Amino acid sequence: MKKNIICPISNKKINENVARINGGLTSLILLISLFTNSIVPILFLSIDFLIRGLELSKYSILSKISNIILNIFHVKSIMINAGTKIFASRVGFLFSILILLFYFLNLIYVSIGIGVVFLICASLESFFNYCVACKIYPYFYMLIYHSEDK
Repeated sequence: MKKNIICPISNKKINENVARINGGLTSLILLISLFTNSIVPILFLSIDFLIRGLELSKYSILSKISNIILNIFHVKSIMINAGTKIFASRVGFLFSILILLFYFLNLIYVSIGIGVVFLICASLESFFNYCVACKIYPYFYMLIYHSEDK
């Protein structure tokens, strides 16, 4: 097994501060959705996470807003490998789709539960720079590529 590979490596870089503000904006949007019982914010999040998961962040509205906020406050960029954040965006897209799926299946409490877990993950990223998706990636990698190494 390829035990030495523990995170997705990318030739791209991302500003860590943008990712953290994206997490905060995601948390805010999730709270709006939870308190208004509206699915529209989740539709928006699913599209934005899809864009970022496809590595097209320059078209992401949340990323643009995050960059504007950083520019207003003259926050210095902290460039990191984009691989983990791309994976996290794909997980965010999955969360969004699951929320939508259970909402439309009229399993509202399941949808809300997934939304709360998503909110916790996004808040951890924003406030504590702790990326849950980045921490589970090595296990995902081992699960997917374990059979290749036999």
